[in-house]
Amino acid sequence: MTEHGAWVNVIQEWLGPQGEFSWDHIDTLAFVAEAGAFTGEVRIDSIEVVKP
Repeated sequence: MTEHGAWVNVIQEWLGPQGEFSWDHIDTLAFVAEAGAFTGEVRIDSIEVVKP
């Protein structure tokens, strides 16, 4: 994955990427609808599993 930044709703501001995110300790990736049903599509262009 590539870090692109994040929207912070509390301050209504987009924070740009800082290059500090690491996937080293991430076991699960989940897509969750925060408000209402998730009816859209999630498209992943490229994925590589390097350690099962």
